[in-house]
Amino acid sequence: MQIIQFGELDRHPRYCSAYAKRARPHNASSVYTYPMALRIGETRQLATRLNALLSGQRLSKAIQYDKDVFLFSTSKSGRLAFVLDNASPRVYLSDIPLEGNSLSTPFSMLLRKTMSNALIESVELLNDDRVLCFRLLTINDIYKEETAYLVAEIIPSKANLILLNQEKKVVGALRTNLITDPRPIFKGILYEPPLRKNLSDEEEVSFDFEAYLSECETKEEALKERRKRTRFHDVFTHLSNKKKAANKKIKAIQGDIEEAKKHLEDGQYGNFIFTDLSSIHPEEGYMDYYGERIALDPRKSASANAEAFFRRAKKAKATIARGEANLETAKKELDEAERLLSTLEAADEPMLEKLSKEYGLDGLTGKGKSASPLSEAASLPFLCIIDGTRYLFGKNAIQNDVLSFLLATKKNHLWLHVKDNHGAHLIIQKDNPTSKEIQLGCEICLLASKLESGEVMYTQHKNVRRGNVRGQAIVKEYQSAWLTHVSKEAKEAYENAGKWRGGEDK
Repeated sequence: MQIIQFGELDRHPRYCSAYAKRARPHNASSVYTYPMALRIGETRQLATRLNALLSGQRLSKAIQYDKDVFLFSTSKSGRLAFVLDNASPRVYLSDIPLEGNSLSTPFSMLLRKTMSNALIESVELLNDDRVLCFRLLTINDIYKEETAYLVAEIIPSKANLILLNQEKKVVGALRTNLITDPRPIFKGILYEPPLRKNLSDEEEVSFDFEAYLSECETKEEALKERRKRTRFHDVFTHLSNKKKAANKKIKAIQGDIEEAKKHLEDGQYGNFIFTDLSSIHPEEGYMDYYGERIALDPRKSASANAEAFFRRAKKAKATIARGEANLETAKKELDEAERLLSTLEAADEPMLEKLSKEYGLDGLTGKGKSASPLSEAASLPFLCIIDGTRYLFGKNAIQNDVLSFLLATKKNHLWLHVKDNHGAHLIIQKDNPTSKEIQLGCEICLLASKLESGEVMYTQHKNVRRGNVRGQAIVKEYQSAWLTHVSKEAKEAYENAGKWRGGEDK
C-alpha cells in the first residue's frame, strides 16, 4: 500500500481579518451557477481562500446537522459547513444561521470531543486532488496540545469526512469500510488519500469565491427539508402508511360495494323460480329470465336455488349498508392523515417537535407504535455450556455490541465471527481452549448466524475494536477455519442456550 505523506503547508496572506462582516452580493448565483461539484482547479483556489480566512481561528459547537452534513462555529468567520453527499459535496463558510440540535452518532460525538476549541493552523489541498486537509491544534484527554487533521474528500460519489491523529492514522470517519477494500478507511489505519486520476481540468480556472458561497447557501433550504425528513422520519412514515392504508381500505370497500350491487336483484330471481317451479330445471345449469340466462346450481333443487338467491340479495344489502358506513370512516382516516401530513410538511423544525407532541406522534417507531426502551434482557447475549466451557454469543447487532464491547471479557479469550458475512459475535470464555472447543465455538457461531457451513474467523479479544455502527467490529489480525457441517453436539447446545445472566465474564 502506497502511503502519501502530508506536505508542508504554504502560508497565505489573509484576504480579510473579519470575513463575517463582509457583505456578499445576493445576486451572485444569478451571475454564475457552479456545477454539482468543483473541479480540481477550483478546489485548489477554495483551499487557498479558506486557508487565508480560517488560519488562526478556533472551532466550536460541532453539530451533525444531517447524516452527511457537519457544521462548526468559527471564532470570526461565522459557520464552517461540510456537506458530504455523494452528488454535490462541498465545504464553505456562511454567516447565515442554520440552527438545530446535533444528531447523536459515534462520529459526531468524536468530533465534539476532539475539536472543541481546536485551533485551525492551516488548510491545504491534499495530493493535488479534491481533498481539503484542515490542520488543527487540539487538547487531548490529559490536557496536552497535539496535532490533528480533519480531511474532507469532496469527490462526487466518494465523499467523506475523516479525522486523523498526529500520526495521520484514522481516528474516525463518516464512511468507513473494510481492510479488504481497495482503500480501507477504519480506525487505526494510516490514512491514504484517494488515488488521483488524470483529469482534464488541472489547469487554473476562474473561480468566483463569493458566487460559490452564495450558491452553497441557496442549497441550504434543501438541507433543512432533508434534515426534517431525517429527524422526523418515523412520523412521516407513520402518516404516509396511514394514508396508503386508508386509500387501500377505500378501494377494497368500494370493490365490495360494487360487487354487492350485482346481487341486489337476486331476490327477484328467487320469486321468479317460486312462481313456476315446474318449469325450472336446475340440472340444466341455468334458467331463462325474460330473455336473460341466469346460472343455477345443478346440485340443488329449484327451491334451494331460490333460497340461495334470497340469501345473496339480503347479504348484498347488508354489505352495501355496512360498506357505506366503513367507507365514510375510511375517508375520515384518509382526510386526517392528509391533513396531518400537509401540516407537518409545511412546518419548520421547532414547530414539528411541537406538533408531534400535540398529536401524540413524538414516540412513534417505523411501525407506528409507541417506542419503548429496550429492556436489559433483550440486549443480553446468549450462553451455552459444553463440558464446562462457556460460549457466549449474540443474535443481533445490539447483543453483539454488548457482548464484544461492554462485557468485561478477558483480552486473551477467543472472539469468533463468520468471515466476510453478517452474523453473530461469539466469545469462548476459557483460557487456551482446545482445538475441539474452538471447532465447537465455530459451529455455534455458524448456527447463531443461521448457517451450517462456511468460514469462521477467530482471534484474541484484544485484537477486536469497535466500529462506527452498533455491532460493527474491526479485527486487527485473525485465523480462520472452514467448516462443511455442524455437529449434533453443537446443535443441541445451541438449541438449549439461554440468556446470559451474569457471572464469569472476567
